[in-house]
Amino acid sequence: MFFFIVAVIAILIAIWWLAGSLDSSNDEEQMKVAKEAIVRATVQCYSLEGRYPPGLDYLEENYGLALDREKYVYYYQVIAENIMPNVRLFPLGE
Repeated sequence: MFFFIVAVIAILIAIWWLAGSLDSSNDEEQMKVAKEAIVRATVQCYSLEGRYPPGLDYLEENYGLALDREKYVYYYQVIAENIMPNVRLFPLGE
């Protein structure tokens, strides 16, 4: 009986650990998709206008980019109109 209880506890711990691991990888994937959307909109702007956008607000207003500002902090550094901006995302602390 003791071994059965220990085995059940071990299985529950393994399930809990795997669920946490999957949740973490899902968050990373969502952040990757959000960054790719910004990069796509930025490249689209450059293709159509011949310059990179001055900021994320410009992409939201003119290219339909939707940003989740409650989930991420966005870093968008413009270097020059003809050089791809530096784009980074950081998850907000919960």
